[in-house]
Amino acid sequence: MLRIMLIICGIKVIVEGKEQLKTDQYYIFAVNHSSFFDHPIGFKAIPGYFSVTPLKFVFDFPIIGFLIKQAGYLPMERTFDKDKIENTLNNVVKALKNESILIYPEGKFSRDGKLQPFRRGTAEIAQRSGVPVIPMVIVGSSSILPIPPFKPVGKGIWFFVYALFWLGNSAMGMNPKTVRVIFKPPLNFNPGETIEDFTARLRGNFTDLIEDGVK
Repeated sequence: MLRIMLIICGIKVIVEGKEQLKTDQYYIFAVNHSSFFDHPIGFKAIPGYFSVTPLKFVFDFPIIGFLIKQAGYLPMERTFDKDKIENTLNNVVKALKNESILIYPEGKFSRDGKLQPFRRGTAEIAQRSGVPVIPMVIVGSSSILPIPPFKPVGKGIWFFVYALFWLGNSAMGMNPKTVRVIFKPPLNFNPGETIEDFTARLRGNFTDLIEDGVK
C-alpha cells in the first residue's frame, strides 16, 4: 500500500548501494528523517520485511496509528525515565533476532531538511545486539511534503482534530519529485569504541550528502 502511495503521488525513488545488503543478514537501517514520506520511501528501497520504530505518539494518530499497530511496529518513547528507556531498548534488541528494523537516529523530524544531532539510542541497540548498522541516506524528501511549524498538542479528540489538520496542511504543499536513497557500507562496533564515538561515526556517513544543521 505504501509503495502504491508513492506512485499515486508521483514520487520516484532511485536506490543506490543495494549491493551493501546481504539477504541472510538482519540490519539496523539508520535513516535521516525530514518528511512524512520517509516511511513509504523506506518500504520502496529496503528489500524484504523489516519493522519500523516510530515515536510513541504516532500510534495515537487516526488511521495511521491503527495501521502501524496492526503491522507490529515498535514504539520509541522520548523520555528520561530510565526504566522505560531500558524496556524500549530491550524490545528492539529482541526484535532484531527475527527481523531488520528501521530507526531514525535524529529522534524527530528535521523541519528544514538539515541533519540534526543523532541520539545515542541507535548505537546502544547496535552494541547490545551485535547487528550491523546500515546508514541509509534519503536525499530530497524534505521538499516533498513540508512539515508544519506547529507541534502535537493534547490527547483524545483534540489530538484527533490536530492530526487531521496537520496532515491536511502538509498535503496542500505536496511537491512530487525524484528522491535518492543511498545505502552506505554496514557499520559495526570497533574494539574499545564508545557509544559517543560510534554515534559520531554513524552521523559522519550522512554529512557528505545532507547539509549539517548543527552549530
